[in-house]
Amino acid sequence: MRSTERSIKNIDFGLAAAEEERTTRPELLLEGFFDAFGYVDQVMTGSKFLILGPKGSGKSAIASRIELLSKLKEKLFVSSYPLGTFPYDSFTGLLPGAEAPEIRFPSHWELLLLVALIESFNKDPGSSSSGKPTHREVAAALTKLGLLPSTDFTQLVKQTTSKQFKLGIPQVFQFGATSEAERGPADTRLLLRTLQDVCYKTRVSGTHLLFVDGLDDVLTRRGKQYDALAALVVAADRMNRRLRDSGVAARIVVLCRTDLFDRLRPE
Repeated sequence: MRSTERSIKNIDFGLAAAEEERTTRPELLLEGFFDAFGYVDQVMTGSKFLILGPKGSGKSAIASRIELLSKLKEKLFVSSYPLGTFPYDSFTGLLPGAEAPEIRFPSHWELLLLVALIESFNKDPGSSSSGKPTHREVAAALTKLGLLPSTDFTQLVKQTTSKQFKLGIPQVFQFGATSEAERGPADTRLLLRTLQDVCYKTRVSGTHLLFVDGLDDVLTRRGKQYDALAALVVAADRMNRRLRDSGVAARIVVLCRTDLFDRLRPE
């Protein structure tokens, strides 16, 4: 072997999990990341919102690299929301209603994702709102209700399904109420409508990306979880279209194992 050739034992192949690598060895994702097909750029600047691949194929590495790049880029705002401990049982009761899961669950996800967007917009010093209330006023109300700050959907679900939270909505979050009937103590739909009105009218100064990861974890209640995860993809697609049509530079990006995604699609 020539002296100029590197021995394989000197090559750093990184860690098994991208999340661990992002925390302990970020230089590997910044300096040693090989992106032969330009996936990172497609996610950052294009319209892609689904990252599919087998378990261990590098889906989380793409999200982790973009999150690290956001710390170096002034106009890039990135948040990651893992689903490893997501409470699917509580999720089913997030919003009132008796519709089928495929009808109700996308709205459940939209509520959670809109809260995450408000938090992201609030970190953007150049963001502004065209109507009333502003996203900053809404962020203050969400903070009073205990929803912000948060990068954990598990905690958001537990908080929004609690009795104390529902009782607090009329006192803290009445921006969208037009009548006393809409101010019922259990009406989380009031919160959803207000978040929709505000988020889709906010103008941001950079690009906001929300990554939803952790779908690789073992499913224990398959029927319920498949319904919920299928609704996540539907909600992300629907929200991304509305964000684009509203001129809001924000996108929801879902990371999903290929074989799991195949099961989520209708027969």
